[in-house]
Formats: sequence, structure tokens, C-alpha cells
Amino acid sequence: MKITAVCDPIAFAERGYAVFIHRIEHPAVASDGGFTDLPSERFYTLQSYTPAADYVLRIASATIHFPNVVACGGTLLDANTAYTNLEHMRQDPEAMPLQRTANGFALPDDRTTFTATNAAYLSALPNYAAWLLGELPKIGLYRKFSPPNAPLLLHGTPRDFHFDSLAAYGITRDQLILVGADTPIAARNVLLASPGYFHHMPSPATIEFLRRTMAPANREDVRKIYVSRSRIRNRRIRNETLMEQHLRDRGYEIVFPESLSFRDQTTLFSRADVIIAPYGAALANLAFVKPDCKVMIVATKFTLEHARLLDMRGIPFFLFAIYRRNWLRYLVRRQHREYVTQYTVDLRRFTEAVDLLERTGAPGHDGAIFRSFRKLRRDAGQAMRRR
Repeated sequence: MKITAVCDPIAFAERGYAVFIHRIEHPAVASDGGFTDLPSERFYTLQSYTPAADYVLRIASATIHFPNVVACGGTLLDANTAYTNLEHMRQDPEAMPLQRTANGFALPDDRTTFTATNAAYLSALPNYAAWLLGELPKIGLYRKFSPPNAPLLLHGTPRDFHFDSLAAYGITRDQLILVGADTPIAARNVLLASPGYFHHMPSPATIEFLRRTMAPANREDVRKIYVSRSRIRNRRIRNETLMEQHLRDRGYEIVFPESLSFRDQTTLFSRADVIIAPYGAALANLAFVKPDCKVMIVATKFTLEHARLLDMRGIPFFLFAIYRRNWLRYLVRRQHREYVTQYTVDLRRFTEAVDLLERTGAPGHDGAIFRSFRKLRRDAGQAMRRR
């Protein structure tokens, strides 16, 4: 299929391909919260930010070519979870079915189509955080504008956490219509909601939905947890087993979220007093932590969706970013570099950071506006050298 125009949701509706049945703009969030870098104890305030609008579109007639890739009459709806479709294409062109041509863009159209009528749409995104923060909260909007027990299209290759999380929020399997990721959907009178987070900014409705809808689980024994990535291949910490042993000796439970059910993950996060975790998809579970929980992220990567999530809930947190990197920067493409880069954490500084976290857990001093993660690491390194 040839794509001759690319539109945001407003322009897509103005062209007559869909109708807004709900739309609400969010005001700017002027944050007075932030996070503390450890062990330097330097406090950073987040810059103000404006979450994207929440909306529900009723699509009269369009084709959903791939998960969240909607087009009608040669016009592409440029909306997706986390980024627009064009931004996804620029970041990882091999994973995005949208292809650039001399006169625009193109989508394959030689596949058998599944026809869906009078349903709501979800994409079974493979990334746990993208699903939990971006797709799952859409059902909160659908419940307001569709009949009870209306069918729900689940487009993609669902895994256990998709079914478990839907069940936790009251969606049974017999309500689901499963459509494979490579099967286009001819959508007739289908509801399409805005993503729960966009450009690293969660919607306030996302946080409210995740926190209020799911009933609390009953488990009171775990107080301190470390969320390990030692069984994950990308962004590996070379000496993570030494970190785990140190924390185990201090009474931490070492958990491997990829081996846990959705309910077990949310239970662990909601009951913990202290959480230490390398950056990863499991941090989406921070939506469930209690207000007085202490959180420290080992920032092998750092983007702001989790920081803003905690900021919206008024929970200060802590960052640890003292490590060495094995770049491999000239051996792989730029978009794949973060997945093969490995890290070696400074264990002495890590121990100092954990001591400070457990002893005080209070925001640090010498506040500054957070500008970039690169500047943070440089400033923290200079502060530590002066100590």
C-alpha cells in the first residue's frame, strides 16, 4: 500500500477517517520533585513537562497493517506507543514495517486480512514496560465508551504477561480476539485509544488506572528486593553476581522478573520498603510501589518515563551511575549499541550508595535542574573526585 500522507490524530479525524469520542488535554506538570544521585548526594529537579492528550478515536473504516500501524486512503495515522510511527522507523528501520520510498512510504498489502467490527483495539507489544504503561491502560478508556464485555482485539504475539495482566484488570480470554502481528485488520467501527505514555511522559490517567483498578495482593514478608538482570543478555552488568551477593548478605531478596507472573511482580513491588534495580522494563512496576518506598536505579540507561512516573506520585528516588562501559561502538549499528554494551559497576561506590540509601533515604543537597544523563554522570564523577 502506498502512503502519500502522514497525519497526527487530529488531522486524521479532520480527513474523515475517524471521529473523536473523547479528548482531554493535560496541563504542564511543574515538578518540584526529582531524584538524588548517589553516593554524591546531589539532588536533581526535573524540568516541567506536558503529558500528551488522552483520546479515543472511533475508526469508521481503516486497515491496521501491523500492530499500531493504522492507515486509510493512503494516509498513515502517525501515532504509536512511546513514539510516532515515523520516529520508530528512524530509530529501528529493520523492526518497522513502514518503508521509505522515492515518493513517500509504503506498507505491504499482499496478505490475508482479518475483518473486525464493533471492537476495541490493543497491540500486544513484546516489551513489558511498553505494554504495562502504554497499552494496558487503554482499557480504562474503552470501558467508558464501549458496551460491557465488548470484544477486545489483541494484535500481535501475546505472552503470559499479556494474559495475566489483562485478567488482573478484569479482561477474560473469551473477551479477546487474537490476531497475529503479520495479519492486517480491516477495522470497521473500532475504538482506538491514545497510548498510556508518549515521549517518556506517562499520562496521569495511566498512573491512576494502574494504581486504583487492581486489587492489592496479600504478601507482607518481603521488605528489600534487588531486581536482577543477570539472566538477561542485553545491557549486562559484568559483576552483577558480586552485587547480588553483597545485597543478599544485607537481607535483600534477589528477584528475576522474567521468571515471575504479573501478579508476583506487582506484589513484590507494592510490598517492598527498598527496591534496587538496574534500568529495565521491570521498572514499569514502580507504578505500584507504596508512597514511602525507597528506590535506587542503577542507571546503565536512563530515560525519564520512570522518573516522571514517580514524580507524579510524589516519590523521590535515587540514581547510581558509577561504572565502566565496554562500548563496542564501532562494531554494531547505532540503534543496536545499547543492547550489546556491557558495564562494570564500581563496587566500593555501590556499597557507599546502598549505605546512604538505607541510612537516610532523604533527598540530597545542591539542587540542579536535570539537563542530560551525560552531564549528570560527568558532574557526579567530578563531585566524587573532590571527596
